[in-house]
Amino acid sequence: GISRADALRALLKRNTSMELKSFVSLLIQSDKLGTSISQSLKVYAETLRNKRKQKAEQLAAKASIKMTIPLILFILPATFIIILAPAAISIYKTFTENPIQI
Repeated sequence: GISRADALRALLKRNTSMELKSFVSLLIQSDKLGTSISQSLKVYAETLRNKRKQKAEQLAAKASIKMTIPLILFILPATFIIILAPAAISIYKTFTENPIQI
């Protein structure tokens, strides 16, 4: 068989994922230096969680910007109609029921 490091490098050749590349580098380095793989994996998992959280926050910020146009086009006019329609009806009734005599 081949060594673990060689097998991991072969895995990298078949896959272009940056996360996998970082993971394989972490495993190879931990194996070479003899450090605790579990501690390294905990730190790496926390890093990935933070990246995912940041990406979700970025998408949420972009979504709020994208919602501005539909809000202006559809909701704002409807709100104005609801607010101004009773006043317009009242003004219309006032002028039609009591025409100004000149």
